[in-house]
Amino acid sequence: MTASGPDIVCRRATSEDWNRIWPIFRTVVASGDTYAFPPDIGEDEARQHWMLDDERAGTYLAEQDGEVVATAYLKPNRPGRGDHVANAGWMVSPAAQGRGVGRRLAEFVIDEARRLGFVGMQFNAVVATNAAAIGLWESLGFAIVGTVPDAFRHTTQGLVPAHIMYRRLSPRPAVLFVCVKNAGRSQMAAGWLRHLAGDRVEVFSGGSDPGPELHPQAVEAMAEVGVGIAGEQPRRWSEADVRAADVIVTMGCGDACPVYPGTRHEDWDLTDPADQPLDVVRGVRDEIKRRVEVLLASLDLTASR
Repeated sequence: MTASGPDIVCRRATSEDWNRIWPIFRTVVASGDTYAFPPDIGEDEARQHWMLDDERAGTYLAEQDGEVVATAYLKPNRPGRGDHVANAGWMVSPAAQGRGVGRRLAEFVIDEARRLGFVGMQFNAVVATNAAAIGLWESLGFAIVGTVPDAFRHTTQGLVPAHIMYRRLSPRPAVLFVCVKNAGRSQMAAGWLRHLAGDRVEVFSGGSDPGPELHPQAVEAMAEVGVGIAGEQPRRWSEADVRAADVIVTMGCGDACPVYPGTRHEDWDLTDPADQPLDVVRGVRDEIKRRVEVLLASLDLTASR
């Protein structure tokens, strides 16, 4: 698998790439502020640790202008009953920092983890003083789920904590629809997406101030086209919904709408169907369907109905 962005090419590494990866590994480890490898680790031992080549374990790199500027590995976090969760590590050449290389390779490897069937990704020891890495991982949907005190001997700061970070991965893209009451627009959008995509997309909806029940006009308009939402209940969106979403679509909730750094966000300007006549709600329904179809196409999916 290979992917390219603006002048950055990401791909799986081969054994022939090690000579270009080793200088990055050596420099990053020698700094003593991010990885627990011995600062004076030898090349052969480093290669054994970093270069992986198995069905569900591999080493990756990013190239810019023909130069290897970052590398990563991906593997199961645990064997046996723990092999459904991935573990990964990244190193960026100090000369390439600040160019977006780390983020580009991170997104590539996360997509690769999904492709290989991992349902989550766990980092076992993110050094607490590494603010840049923590910020990147949080912007990509990872959360700190635990902290081990004094777990890392920092070259200049002594004993510092290390975080365990985790993100759930879905083999399917996940979309969160949010409005104010979760009683009309967001429920209609979620209904359309489930109807048109089937089980190819994970769908969530929620409200910033959930109402007591769905708007009856919204339920009726959707039923006219064979999309049943009568059994749904308004609910508040949760932080778990936001972290899990690949796309967040907001509809009129203003500052109360969730925004998660690094997650794709769309804002749909739609008439609130509350207290609107059925003819108006039908127009909202049809516009939502059109936008959902565009959203599906952007996810490289087509409507199945």
